[in-house]
Amino acid sequence: MGIATARAQANLEYWTQQLNIGLSGVTNGIGQTNGIVARVKAGNLRISSKEVIKSLENKLVFAISKGITNFTDVVANQVGHSNFFTTNLVVMAYPIFTPTIKTSYSEQAKLLVLQPLATNQQSSLVVIRDGAPPVDYYVGPYFQIAKVSFDGRTNNSITEGRFDLVHDVLAATDYSIENVLFDDGGFSVSPPAGTYFNVQGFSREQQFSLISGGVVLANEVTKSAVMAVAGTGQVNTNGFTVLRGVIALTGGKHEIK
Repeated sequence: MGIATARAQANLEYWTQQLNIGLSGVTNGIGQTNGIVARVKAGNLRISSKEVIKSLENKLVFAISKGITNFTDVVANQVGHSNFFTTNLVVMAYPIFTPTIKTSYSEQAKLLVLQPLATNQQSSLVVIRDGAPPVDYYVGPYFQIAKVSFDGRTNNSITEGRFDLVHDVLAATDYSIENVLFDDGGFSVSPPAGTYFNVQGFSREQQFSLISGGVVLANEVTKSAVMAVAGTGQVNTNGFTVLRGVIALTGGKHEIK
């Protein structure tokens, strides 16, 4: 006996947050002298999300769109010496990444992090969202983000919170040392030729389970994250810069595409 059923996952679902970069730095200034006394004052600069977006103009990015695939899943269930077959037609959405050279971004462009939900369990995506209607441009190859472990061990964070073991939901906080690298050259040249930073510091990340209509869409998503960081970098070709500041994930919205 064949019975056809359908399971539709025809949408991409994300937990979307804004990636806010706020770094200030000092760099070498131009010396002045009256022939007797020489003076030099450090130059000041800032790297924000807008500077990061600007530095990626005319660079290769990947426009994200949606693709659909269909496949069948046949399940055999033998009860009482009779063959019972269930045929499931599975509809699955998946992201398509199209190489694009984006020559400019508008003042309304935003730097975001998309965490896939439901069946679309890919890694989180760093994107620039711009345009009307808005398009997401994947810029992950220009970032490297990772927790710092101790002496090469697997443990890299401390967790506290509440965990519902029956329903598999949580409300927790993670503490870690986070390392964030950005290179508008995609880490292809050493030393970097353009805008670059390598910072790390104390991170506090609040997590919760995303529930909608009584359905758990994700057991663990980020409610907010704040990293107090310091490190080094440069803007364009201005040379060595000492940086400090804050990198944070804020807001949060369940998006269906």
